[in-house]
Amino acid sequence: SYDYTSWCMNRVVYNIFQSKMEFIFLVVVIILILVIHSKVMSVDNIVVIEEMLGRWAVVTGATDGIGKAFAHELARMGYDMVLVSRNQEKLDATASEIEGRFKVSTKTVQADFSSSDEQMYSRLKSELEDLDIGVLVNNVGTSCDHPVYFLELENHPGQSYQSMVNVNIASMVRMTSFILPRMVQKRKGLIINVSSQASKMPTPLFTVYGATKSFVTKFSQDLSTEYRSKGVNIHVLTTGLVQTKLSGVEKTSFFSPSPQTYVRSAINEVSKKRCSDGYIGHQLVSFIASVVTFFIPETTGSLVLKMLNHSKTLRVKQCNDCDSK
Repeated sequence: SYDYTSWCMNRVVYNIFQSKMEFIFLVVVIILILVIHSKVMSVDNIVVIEEMLGRWAVVTGATDGIGKAFAHELARMGYDMVLVSRNQEKLDATASEIEGRFKVSTKTVQADFSSSDEQMYSRLKSELEDLDIGVLVNNVGTSCDHPVYFLELENHPGQSYQSMVNVNIASMVRMTSFILPRMVQKRKGLIINVSSQASKMPTPLFTVYGATKSFVTKFSQDLSTEYRSKGVNIHVLTTGLVQTKLSGVEKTSFFSPSPQTYVRSAINEVSKKRCSDGYIGHQLVSFIASVVTFFIPETTGSLVLKMLNHSKTLRVKQCNDCDSK
């Protein structure tokens, strides 16, 4: 679903800096600051994924967007792939593509995380039980496809707050509980949890989504502290806009890269830090948004609400226009 929150923060940045030259100058300065900071900062999370932390890598939500890009990149490094998603047809196509291109083995597991089906989780655990897993990417996630007030959420089929909690939170916690024990046992492994910039900025009209992503970020950071000394690295990616079918972004740009560009950059970040935006364009938006939110928190939230309400009104009008044709 479209990440309206990141879109809004992009718009906030442009609204604050009306002059194009002023904005370009600011972008250049902040990029320099971010680059210098990344070079001189103390490295707190050294892990080399290419050194093969195990034979297998597991990716949830592996058939589209960021998840598929992670699956391809890890297969390119030589990992055999466990692909987890709800659509078996897409799983088979992705597995065939990876096997043909990278000459690695694949295993597919069909799972619909929107329900809290204990039989599904038992089957999933059984499928993973005997595998030497070195990398887990908890990528699967969901949101509303448009801005909506909390009390209106249950009126939208397939977009209940419970399914959002199941997909964004429960799947990550359960998958981690299945795989982490063996990583601890061999004192080697990497878990990447895909969060969102929505976890650290106001998200009115996406209240449940933003809250679930805040859980992902907090869970990942504290879990990293718990298990870093046991040889397991846990990294959280607070992603912004990425050009995918689900995001609604049709063209790539500095602020919204392709999934492939994003993942290549993110993997480099994973080797150095425990938490990152994964990509320089997202770092820039995140930095500006954090400064604005720090100094004028109420104004920022109100501005995001106003912009999303406007987007909501336009969407309703478009739907009404379509229905009348």
